[in-house]
Amino acid sequence: MYLWHVADNEMAIGVGDDYAWRTLVLQPYGGTVDVRAYLLASSVGYDWSSLTPGGGWNNYGSGNATFGVKRFGNLVSIKGVLSASGTIASDTSIYTLASEYRPATIRQFICYGSPGAVRVLIASDGTIRPQAAFSSGNYLSVEITYFTGG
Repeated sequence: MYLWHVADNEMAIGVGDDYAWRTLVLQPYGGTVDVRAYLLASSVGYDWSSLTPGGGWNNYGSGNATFGVKRFGNLVSIKGVLSASGTIASDTSIYTLASEYRPATIRQFICYGSPGAVRVLIASDGTIRPQAAFSSGNYLSVEITYFTGG
Protein backbone atom coordinates (compact mmCIF):
# COMPACT_ATOMS: atom_id res chain seq x y z
CA MET A 1 0.00 0.00 0.00
CA TYR A 2 1.32 3.41 -0.92
CA LEU A 3 0.24 6.95 -0.04
CA TRP A 4 1.27 9.90 -2.20
CA HIS A 5 0.49 13.52 -2.99
CA VAL A 6 -1.56 13.96 -6.20
CA ALA A 7 -2.30 17.71 -6.35
CA ASP A 8 -3.04 20.61 -3.99
CA ASN A 9 -5.06 19.21 -1.09
CA GLU A 10 -5.39 15.76 -2.67
CA MET A 11 -3.79 12.49 -1.55
CA ALA A 12 -4.00 9.05 -3.10
CA ILE A 13 -3.83 5.56 -1.62
CA GLY A 14 -2.68 2.76 -3.91
CA VAL A 15 -3.41 -0.88 -3.09
CA GLY A 16 -2.09 -3.72 -5.22
CA ASP A 17 0.61 -6.13 -6.18
CA ASP A 18 2.48 -7.15 -9.32
CA TYR A 19 -0.76 -8.14 -11.06
CA ALA A 20 -3.26 -5.35 -10.35
CA TRP A 21 -3.42 -1.91 -8.77
CA ARG A 22 -6.39 0.08 -7.45
CA THR A 23 -6.09 3.74 -6.51
CA LEU A 24 -8.34 5.77 -4.23
CA VAL A 25 -7.98 9.57 -4.44
CA LEU A 26 -8.93 11.56 -1.31
CA GLN A 27 -10.20 15.10 -1.87
CA PRO A 28 -10.92 17.47 1.05
CA TYR A 29 -14.46 18.68 0.32
CA GLY A 30 -15.37 18.76 3.99
CA GLY A 31 -16.56 16.06 6.33
CA THR A 32 -14.92 12.69 6.63
CA VAL A 33 -14.11 10.18 3.94
CA ASP A 34 -15.06 6.58 4.69
CA VAL A 35 -12.62 4.45 2.70
CA ARG A 36 -13.82 1.09 4.05
CA ALA A 37 -16.28 0.59 1.19
CA TYR A 38 -13.50 1.10 -1.32
CA LEU A 39 -10.90 -1.07 0.40
CA LEU A 40 -13.30 -3.95 1.06
CA ALA A 41 -14.90 -3.92 -2.39
CA SER A 42 -14.36 -6.85 -4.72
CA SER A 43 -12.48 -4.49 -7.05
CA VAL A 44 -9.54 -4.64 -4.62
CA GLY A 45 -7.64 -7.86 -5.16
CA TYR A 46 -9.21 -10.58 -7.30
CA ASP A 47 -12.65 -12.15 -7.27
CA TRP A 48 -13.04 -15.88 -6.65
CA SER A 49 -11.77 -17.92 -9.60
CA SER A 50 -13.35 -21.33 -10.10
CA LEU A 51 -10.98 -24.28 -10.20
CA THR A 52 -11.68 -27.66 -11.78
CA PRO A 53 -10.39 -30.37 -9.46
CA GLY A 54 -8.48 -33.32 -10.92
CA GLY A 55 -7.03 -36.58 -9.63
CA GLY A 56 -10.43 -38.23 -9.16
CA TRP A 57 -12.08 -35.30 -7.36
CA ASN A 58 -15.33 -33.44 -8.15
CA ASN A 59 -17.19 -30.57 -6.50
CA TYR A 60 -19.42 -32.06 -3.80
CA GLY A 61 -22.43 -29.92 -4.74
CA SER A 62 -25.60 -29.89 -2.59
CA GLY A 63 -25.14 -26.21 -1.71
CA ASN A 64 -21.54 -26.61 -0.51
CA ALA A 65 -18.76 -24.25 -1.57
CA THR A 66 -17.33 -24.97 -5.01
CA PHE A 67 -13.58 -25.30 -5.48
CA GLY A 68 -12.00 -21.88 -6.01
CA VAL A 69 -9.12 -19.52 -5.29
CA LYS A 70 -8.89 -15.80 -4.47
CA ARG A 71 -5.92 -13.50 -4.04
CA PHE A 72 -5.59 -10.19 -2.20
CA GLY A 73 -2.03 -8.87 -2.44
CA ASN A 74 0.18 -11.71 -1.15
CA LEU A 75 -2.72 -13.42 0.66
CA VAL A 76 -4.32 -16.42 -1.08
CA SER A 77 -7.49 -18.29 -0.05
CA ILE A 78 -8.63 -21.64 -1.38
CA LYS A 79 -12.09 -23.03 -0.65
CA GLY A 80 -14.41 -25.86 -1.62
CA VAL A 81 -15.89 -29.19 -0.65
CA LEU A 82 -14.71 -32.02 -2.90
CA SER A 83 -15.99 -35.56 -3.38
CA ALA A 84 -13.86 -38.56 -4.40
CA SER A 85 -15.18 -40.28 -7.54
CA GLY A 86 -13.16 -43.45 -6.85
CA THR A 87 -10.22 -44.71 -4.83
CA ILE A 88 -7.57 -41.99 -4.48
CA ALA A 89 -4.09 -42.69 -3.12
CA SER A 90 -2.44 -40.48 -0.50
CA ASP A 91 -0.37 -37.59 -1.91
CA THR A 92 -2.37 -37.47 -5.19
CA SER A 93 -2.61 -33.92 -6.53
CA ILE A 94 -6.05 -32.30 -6.57
CA TYR A 95 -4.95 -29.28 -8.60
CA THR A 96 -1.87 -27.28 -9.63
CA LEU A 97 -2.16 -23.56 -8.89
CA ALA A 98 -1.05 -20.89 -11.37
CA SER A 99 2.28 -19.24 -10.50
CA GLU A 100 0.71 -16.11 -8.93
CA TYR A 101 -1.05 -18.28 -6.30
CA ARG A 102 1.92 -20.48 -5.34
CA PRO A 103 3.66 -20.29 -1.96
CA ALA A 104 7.44 -19.83 -1.95
CA THR A 105 7.85 -22.89 0.29
CA ILE A 106 5.70 -25.91 1.18
CA ARG A 107 2.69 -25.03 3.32
CA GLN A 108 0.86 -27.63 5.44
CA PHE A 109 -2.76 -27.36 6.60
CA ILE A 110 -5.30 -29.48 8.42
CA CYS A 111 -8.61 -29.87 6.61
CA TYR A 112 -11.63 -31.98 7.49
CA GLY A 113 -12.76 -34.95 5.42
CA SER A 114 -14.83 -38.10 5.77
CA PRO A 115 -11.71 -39.99 6.91
CA GLY A 116 -11.29 -37.29 9.64
CA ALA A 117 -8.55 -34.67 9.93
CA VAL A 118 -6.42 -34.63 6.78
CA ARG A 119 -3.05 -32.90 6.32
CA VAL A 120 -3.03 -31.02 3.00
CA LEU A 121 0.23 -29.80 1.42
CA ILE A 122 0.56 -26.94 -1.02
CA ALA A 123 3.99 -27.19 -2.62
CA SER A 124 6.00 -24.39 -4.21
CA ASP A 125 5.20 -25.96 -7.61
CA GLY A 126 1.51 -25.20 -6.89
CA THR A 127 0.30 -28.76 -6.34
CA ILE A 128 -2.39 -29.27 -3.70
CA ARG A 129 -1.95 -32.77 -2.23
CA PRO A 130 -3.97 -34.37 0.60
CA GLN A 131 -1.86 -36.73 2.71
CA ALA A 132 -4.55 -39.39 3.11
CA ALA A 133 -6.22 -42.03 0.94
CA PHE A 134 -9.88 -41.65 -0.02
CA SER A 135 -12.58 -44.06 -1.18
CA SER A 136 -15.42 -43.34 -3.58
CA GLY A 137 -17.92 -40.95 -1.99
CA ASN A 138 -15.48 -39.66 0.66
CA TYR A 139 -15.21 -35.89 0.85
CA LEU A 140 -12.64 -33.24 1.71
CA SER A 141 -13.55 -29.75 2.93
CA VAL A 142 -10.83 -27.30 1.91
CA GLU A 143 -10.61 -23.91 3.66
CA ILE A 144 -7.04 -22.65 3.39
CA THR A 145 -5.46 -19.19 3.59
CA TYR A 146 -1.72 -18.43 3.29
CA PHE A 147 0.82 -15.87 2.12
CA THR A 148 2.71 -16.40 -1.16
CA GLY A 149 6.04 -15.14 0.23
CA GLY A 150 8.68 -17.19 2.09
